[in-house]
Amino acid sequence: MVDLRQANLAGQATAPGLGHVVQELAVPGPLKQLFAELFTTAKALHDLARFDLTRHQPHDDDPLVLREQQLRHTQVLAIIGHDSANGHLRPPDLIDWKDPSRGEGLLTVSWPELKEDPRPDQQLAALRQWCEASDHPLGQVLPMPLWQPLPASMRALTGDQKGPAVSTHPLGGCAMGASGTHGAVNHLGQVFQGQGTDVHPDLVVLDGSIIPTSLGINPALTIATVAQRAIDRLRVLWRLTDADPTPPTPVTAPRVYRQPSTLYATAARQRIPTTIEVTEQLHAWVNPDDWTHALWPEGHRLALRLTLRFQPVEALALLKPNPDARTLRLDPQHSRLEFALINGQESRVGSAFERGEVVLTAPLSGQLRFMYREASTAWQRATRAGWAWLINRGLRDTVLHLLGRDSPSSSSAHLSTAERLRGLLQLATRAGEVRRFDYSLRTLNATAQSQAPWVLQLQQAWQGQDLAGHKRLTYARRGNPWTQLMSMRLTQHPGRPAWSNADIPMQVNLSYFAEQGVPLLRLLRFDTMPDALADLGSLAAWVSRVLLHTHVWTFRKPDTPPSRPVHRLPGPIPDLPAPEIIDLDVGPAAVRIRLTRYARHHSRPVLMIHGYSASGTTFAHPAVRPNLAETLWKQGHDVWILDMRTSPGLPTSSQPWTFEEVAYNDIPEAVDHIARATGHAQIDIVAHCMGSAMLWMALLGDLPTQATPTDARPALRAALKGRIRRLVISQVAPKVAFSPANVMRAYLARYLRQFMPLGRFDFRPEHPTLADTLLDRLLASQTYPDAEFSMENPFWPPWRQASWIGTRHRMDALYGRDFNALNLSVGMLDAIDDHFGPMNLASVSQAIHFARWRCLTDHQGNPVYVTPARMAAAFTFPCLYVHGEENGLSDISGMHLFRDFVDSLGPQFSERLVCAPIPGYGHQDCLIGKRAHHDVFPHITRFLQ
Repeated sequence: MVDLRQANLAGQATAPGLGHVVQELAVPGPLKQLFAELFTTAKALHDLARFDLTRHQPHDDDPLVLREQQLRHTQVLAIIGHDSANGHLRPPDLIDWKDPSRGEGLLTVSWPELKEDPRPDQQLAALRQWCEASDHPLGQVLPMPLWQPLPASMRALTGDQKGPAVSTHPLGGCAMGASGTHGAVNHLGQVFQGQGTDVHPDLVVLDGSIIPTSLGINPALTIATVAQRAIDRLRVLWRLTDADPTPPTPVTAPRVYRQPSTLYATAARQRIPTTIEVTEQLHAWVNPDDWTHALWPEGHRLALRLTLRFQPVEALALLKPNPDARTLRLDPQHSRLEFALINGQESRVGSAFERGEVVLTAPLSGQLRFMYREASTAWQRATRAGWAWLINRGLRDTVLHLLGRDSPSSSSAHLSTAERLRGLLQLATRAGEVRRFDYSLRTLNATAQSQAPWVLQLQQAWQGQDLAGHKRLTYARRGNPWTQLMSMRLTQHPGRPAWSNADIPMQVNLSYFAEQGVPLLRLLRFDTMPDALADLGSLAAWVSRVLLHTHVWTFRKPDTPPSRPVHRLPGPIPDLPAPEIIDLDVGPAAVRIRLTRYARHHSRPVLMIHGYSASGTTFAHPAVRPNLAETLWKQGHDVWILDMRTSPGLPTSSQPWTFEEVAYNDIPEAVDHIARATGHAQIDIVAHCMGSAMLWMALLGDLPTQATPTDARPALRAALKGRIRRLVISQVAPKVAFSPANVMRAYLARYLRQFMPLGRFDFRPEHPTLADTLLDRLLASQTYPDAEFSMENPFWPPWRQASWIGTRHRMDALYGRDFNALNLSVGMLDAIDDHFGPMNLASVSQAIHFARWRCLTDHQGNPVYVTPARMAAAFTFPCLYVHGEENGLSDISGMHLFRDFVDSLGPQFSERLVCAPIPGYGHQDCLIGKRAHHDVFPHITRFLQ
């Protein structure tokens, strides 16, 4: 232990209240690997504030890989000092509204001002100064990563927010005092009965919780001494005497089944190494303009697919510093090249292999050498990354700073221009690093599946040929780490013209992993599951360190939205009558739905139903002119908008409803009320996304013989199909196909669902924490087309801000690319928080099953709704299906699935379904787009008329 309570550093005595001691700690054996990865990652983060002046070479040892030598020279220290001791213990917020007792008996510590206490920072600075004052510097001092993940010079990146303070010796909570007014116990640990000095005679607390303040030193002996003193006095008060001494029981040595030294020592413990298998599939369209072979039939498209399964390898073998160890070799029995031909102008490559004809296959051999450094100098890296930073965000950030509109944090406000420039160059020397993935492949015996002359020529040209491709991971103009990891350029192939630089750009097929049930990385063999998780965690930690070094600027904090009132329920719309508001009780106490009516009495009513996490503002908001409610009202309709219990404008939106609870109760109740209020036996309905899914669930689900908690209105639901005159559904039908990215999300969520915090989720947190900030930075790295990237990061004018991207990123993280931002007006984007709001992850997780079965399911994942018999009984009305062709949530192929399913029921059903694909539109922009009134709404109005 080093006592710095009276230290004199740099000729200055320690200020009062800053005295502390430095104590050596030890890391338990089972936590060795976790500790090593945690602090290796912390070092990588703190190294971002240092220049990398080395010359990178492909065969250099990787500095971001954990090194055993560094670990052996790492010491864990604890700084023990004083604090204000003014926190509070409070019951946790209830998580589950259905179980008010949840959380009973638990306490949380509320101590918000602790993060503002300057003493921990000053004590850490004193430790650094003490280490550097030695004739031989003792090394780099790193703070606890959870508390300070970034160096002080870069703390502005997290808005000066700190993580949770970690204490190894928490004190207080049941503090001693002179009376119940000043404490919970007296000097003997006896609990006060009230505000006075009376105590419970037989209730005593004797542990660290009774120490009323920090001690500035390890409190273990103090706690023991206070407890011993109290026990001696309590024995007297309670008139306890020593009993007759009992002869001690003989102590026998326990039987040793395994020597303790072998439990955690890597050398002594001969455990089975964690072995993994990596699989990847890439596909692409072949461009006829860059092709030297005979062309395929006119009006068709040719697709190329590479399925690569690599031979098993030990996970830790990939983490050796020498990059030559990171070489994966292909398994020719499970790796192949394929060409497929499809008729028409299909946009999705995967469709060519689903619905087209495979014309050529060939096994593949070869290898992949990955994550090694491309040769570069510090000047090359700084120039490459600095220029990309200036175009991507640097000019705008600089101008906003000069205008005083960047809300600088306290840690960055004092930095001079020279210090800012120095920090920029330090980051650039690391962000400009290039990590490469090099594919060296060779085709084996090719098999033609067709005897067409062009196929035979293709077979002859591609058999026994060398192929080469690569991926490059680096910070670049509009560079995105996930796009770079999922994009490979095939630079050497038989069809490439000698005079051309036309590579074949290939993309990872995300749907493959979910459809085949084969993850990118699969565990084959391991000793114990904790060992396997630790090894995979080490692999993930290394990849994370590489991403942080190359793409730290990509993980940027979204622009702060301006403070404005949020209106998530339909309200007054210009040129429309004042809205009539009707609240209806639909279930448990305090559960209501809301109907908003823009009345046109004696006209045919139309009901509009929103999607999940959205509200009725989808159809009626002043930022969208004309909106759908306005359009239909002017066409002569009596407009009704339903806000179900999941609407973010209602207080019940964040509760964990199942879709059945909403479908079976809210929608039939709303339709029944409109029919009775207007006197119309049938009404028109426009249902969007999950509103459409829930309406179909109400139509297709079984009817109970009596009311149940889930289905409290079976009679109203039985009458529902007879009350629909015409139905318009948007984006989702009973048969649904999610986008490839969402299929991958659903596949991962099936495994991670048990570990996910399935509770309330906000698209715009009111009081963001450090965890929120880090999440927003991670989500900022989502992939978007170049034009939308430029909208989020405008280059000109450089003072323009995009305050809507934080909400958009959180939406797209759950749903995929929810809208094409180019289709929305500036006013709509600025009002995005009026359209989407709090929801519950447990509810939306039901859609995981939709992705798996490609149809509606119940909350348990059973595909019980979509059968020919059920659809034939329920589908008694004309239906228009509107779907954006660029939908990033539910793929346009879902429209084809539903079309085929309805056609299979018979011509009378086929005639009832009209499909309207909308080119250039995504999911939500079909209803809130700035030109939706021109491109989408006419389909709806013509159909309803």
